Amino acid sequence: MGTVLACKWPYTQLAVTKALQDRFARTVQIRSFRKTYFPPGCVAEGVSFQHRRRLDLPPLIAVKTLIIRGSYSGLFRIHPLLDEVEVKGLHILIPPPGPGGQPSSVMPLTTSTSGASITIGEIRTDGALLEFMPRHPGQEPFKLTVQHLKLDNVSEGGVITYHAALLNTEPPGEIRSEGKFGPWNENDPGSTPVAGSYTYEHANLSVFEGISGTLASQGKFSGTIGHMDTNGQIDVPDFGVSGSSHSIHLDSSFQAVVDGTNGDVFLQNVDSHFQRTTVTSKGSVAGQHGKHGKTVQLEMAVSTGRIEDLLFLFTEEKRPSDR
Repeated sequence: MGTVLACKWPYTQLAVTKALQDRFARTVQIRSFRKTYFPPGCVAEGVSFQHRRRLDLPPLIAVKTLIIRGSYSGLFRIHPLLDEVEVKGLHILIPPPGPGGQPSSVMPLTTSTSGASITIGEIRTDGALLEFMPRHPGQEPFKLTVQHLKLDNVSEGGVITYHAALLNTEPPGEIRSEGKFGPWNENDPGSTPVAGSYTYEHANLSVFEGISGTLASQGKFSGTIGHMDTNGQIDVPDFGVSGSSHSIHLDSSFQAVVDGTNGDVFLQNVDSHFQRTTVTSKGSVAGQHGKHGKTVQLEMAVSTGRIEDLLFLFTEEKRPSDR
């Protein structure tokens, strides 16, 4: 038995490096490595995945610590099984599209160069940073901090189930989401299918000039990473406008398109209600060439409502309808 295990033992630095290079189809470097036996596995530190063509850029993926846990029964399967992979200190730096608008080849999550099949029961990571390099000079990179991410049953060419908690940057707040994505499109990651639901809490609207309040939202989405059709509900119990001492309870229903590669949101239709007034709006919260952060652009129309409700929102007077 010991001889068989020695011959089939997959958790050596050479074997793990080769497996990762096969899986991600790019050069992988490991700074330090040690084996574990109970459970069988290994710990790799300082792991970097290089870009295929842009060798002038920092690594596409940098991992502080990679912990692989298997099982002795999994060693004897026809298709190898890893029970769990834990990733600590993950940083993914995604380059922009090429000069001709062609998407960058980022990472094949569900393909390999040799066709070998490895199933991973669970991948977990905490505190990961996803950084999308800007399309135009002068723009800041779009960053997402993923507090927690769990991927279930990661296998060759399949759909992956995920559970995630992340921090959005603008407006800042916590997003929790679960759903499915894949199969991963290596040539155009933005066209990878995705579907799921989300909750968005404690979003501070004061980062946008002229408004304030704390937003909460929930909804569903489907489509692709670069074009997610989203619908849901928004609740802001303390919405306010600069120059007014008043705040109102604002609730809305919406349909929007979200570009997950840069965080831009395009509002197709929003119905907002406060007091006895309904406002219909459309617009965007998106980056602009040469400008910092996101710019809010809205077109609004009042379908039903009272003029005093609008005046109350924009004035200092306690009862503006009296004037």
